[in-house]
This record gives sequence, C-alpha cells and structure tokens, in this order.
Amino acid sequence: MDTTLFLAAALGGASGIFGTVLGTLSSFFIKRCDDRMSVLTMAFCASVMTDIAAFELLPKSFSYAGIPHGLAGFATGAAVCAYI
Repeated sequence: MDTTLFLAAALGGASGIFGTVLGTLSSFFIKRCDDRMSVLTMAFCASVMTDIAAFELLPKSFSYAGIPHGLAGFATGAAVCAYI
C-alpha cells in the first residue's frame, strides 16, 4: 500500500475521532445551550460542508464526469437536502 494513501487515511480517521471526542466533551461541559448558539453552530457546519462541496468535490467531479453531469449531481444533492 502506498504510504501517502495510508497517511491520508490515518490523518482523516484521527481528525474524525478527535472531532467527535471534542464535540462530545463540549456537550458534557456546556450545560446551557440557547437557540442562538445552536443556530450559530449549525450555520458554521453548513458553511464548511458547502465550502468542501464547492471548492474540493465539484472541480473533481467536473474532471471525472464533465461539467453537465457534475452540475446535475450538485443540483440533485441540493434538491434532496432542501426536500429533507
């Protein structure tokens, strides 16, 4: 196995575990969370995911499948999210 691929997978897994643990610990120590804090957290997470989709995944989908199919997939995903 390529060491670069292994390192990327290990760092991705470690960051996911670290983020989950950090979120869990913060929920134990922050006793009072009002609606404003919840909205702020959700907005931040949504902006991070939109950034990842727009600047990381979308250009790769254009190179693999072409612009029309990439945009169709992005629009379909947006429609499903809006429906949910």
